[in-house]
Amino acid sequence: MSFQSTVYLDQGFGVVGEIAFEGPKRATPGVIKGATPANNVVGRAFTIDVSDGAYSPGGTGVFGGILSNPKALSSVGTSAGGPLAPTLTVPNGTVGEFLTMGEIIVALPAGANIGDAIYFVNADGTLAAGTASTGQTQIANAKVVRFSNAAAGLAVVSLTGA
Repeated sequence: MSFQSTVYLDQGFGVVGEIAFEGPKRATPGVIKGATPANNVVGRAFTIDVSDGAYSPGGTGVFGGILSNPKALSSVGTSAGGPLAPTLTVPNGTVGEFLTMGEIIVALPAGANIGDAIYFVNADGTLAAGTASTGQTQIANAKVVRFSNAAAGLAVVSLTGA
């Protein structure tokens, strides 16, 4: 075992879906019902199906929130890694917590700066920074509030519940 030779300035932080900081927050429980269960991922945006009140990743319905609080969810593992493999994907029928107000840690697929608006992809609920275009939905008043990134990575997003 060798001695440490590098000291990093920034420490690693958080888990996707965790509440980032204390402050006002609003979350609602709901049953997850995704057409493609592989898209039922913590840290993605979900919409509410008005016919049964279930939450689906992405979509064009009423914004239901970002699936949060991963430590409260039961993990069933993965087919490749077995029942104890770590995963942020949950099966249909799981009761999740959907954040509509607060600051949450999310994974963004590309670079983002503090102040950038947040939208989600209708097909799977993946979040991204910028202005929504075709096949995407802007989340009202959601923006990056911490950790600018030049490439894909973690960031803290603020939702105001508007």
